[in-house]
Amino acid sequence: MINVHGGEMRVVGGRYPDAEDALHEQLQSAWYTLQEFDNPHRHDGIKTVAFEIAESRSWSAPDAVVVPEGTGEVVAGVEKGFRELREIGLLDDVPPVYAAQPSGCAPIVAAHERGADAIEPWESPDTIVGELEIPEPKGGDVALGAVRSTGGGVVAVDDEDSLESAVLAAQRVGVEAGPAGGVALAGAAALAEEGAFDSDADVVVLNAASGVKTADVLRSHLMGKGI
Repeated sequence: MINVHGGEMRVVGGRYPDAEDALHEQLQSAWYTLQEFDNPHRHDGIKTVAFEIAESRSWSAPDAVVVPEGTGEVVAGVEKGFRELREIGLLDDVPPVYAAQPSGCAPIVAAHERGADAIEPWESPDTIVGELEIPEPKGGDVALGAVRSTGGGVVAVDDEDSLESAVLAAQRVGVEAGPAGGVALAGAAALAEEGAFDSDADVVVLNAASGVKTADVLRSHLMGKGI
């Protein structure tokens, strides 16, 4: 779609940090960054997710919100949105926000479990969920603060569980979740098993991207099961 819109795409070997480094090194024209935590408008955009959730519930907060996380911006943005709604009196309180990450790259989860206030880079990241494979998230520290301020938590899930959750969402309720959405779904299930939610809790799970963007990944998962 970059080419369709008239842009230029270059393929760089390596992982997300390598692509980011190449962008700064190879770009020859003036540009305005849209990168998370370099551009504050990213977070103001994401906070509207909280607005939509609250509006759809007649301006009431759910019991919990589970979001897939890579750079830290989604947790930070969603928490900001709910906090602003509380500040203007549209909500009584901010719901607990939980960050779900792939177990193959979970620096925010690791920092939270250590009780640390700062993220440490994740060594040897390895997950099929490429958009969440962020070994040193710029907003990791902010995300930690957001999770803790809401009384939420973190959870790490295996790729197999994430992909299976995304497939089940399509097959059972017709929602085309991508692998990142599958991370949040699998995370919500794991949190429920851990007792983070009551059996009758109203939990909102955020799907970060449509499954049609990564149909090949989900199809490979099914083929691995002989389907």
